Amino acid sequence: MNNRRLRNALLSVVAGVGLLFSLPSEPVIASAETVVNDVNIYFFSSVGCGHCVAEKTFLDEQLALHDNLTLIQYDIGQTANLELLEEVAGVFEEPTVVTPFTVIGGKHYVGFNGTVEAGLLKNIAKYSSTNHVDIMAKILANQVILPTDFDTSSDFEYDLPLIGTIDVREASIALIAIVLGFLDGINPCA
Repeated sequence: MNNRRLRNALLSVVAGVGLLFSLPSEPVIASAETVVNDVNIYFFSSVGCGHCVAEKTFLDEQLALHDNLTLIQYDIGQTANLELLEEVAGVFEEPTVVTPFTVIGGKHYVGFNGTVEAGLLKNIAKYSSTNHVDIMAKILANQVILPTDFDTSSDFEYDLPLIGTIDVREASIALIAIVLGFLDGINPCA
């Protein structure tokens, strides 16, 4: 009898969570015109850098998907580009000057892995739909960089309908499992 109650309770929780996530977080309003902002990605690389090759492949894929993206690439084998990278790293208070080094809007990324890829994807989407400061453009134009120019938002925070903003680094494994399970359940190919 207790197993049956436990099973029914679990099914109720799963159904409740499913209903929770199936509701829209805000009304959907059809817009005849959507504003898409231009987004510049500044990419410092070096010859023989395997991570640079992997990131360049990823960035090329994004360029093919988004008409509003522009990639500006700097090979640090050229002295002027290395000096620019050192200046940019100093602006971002980055102690190491290594490649790949990528700047998008008010954020920068050192190296390339799944976390950097996710951050770039998130910021491509965010900067495409919102106004942002292009710190590299300001550096290249010798303009003063203000503390408010930096994007200090976390790449690990996500807005979930009816739950709010969660930081995946601090979320419990159970919550992540429920969210991923729910998302996997909405497989249009199934």
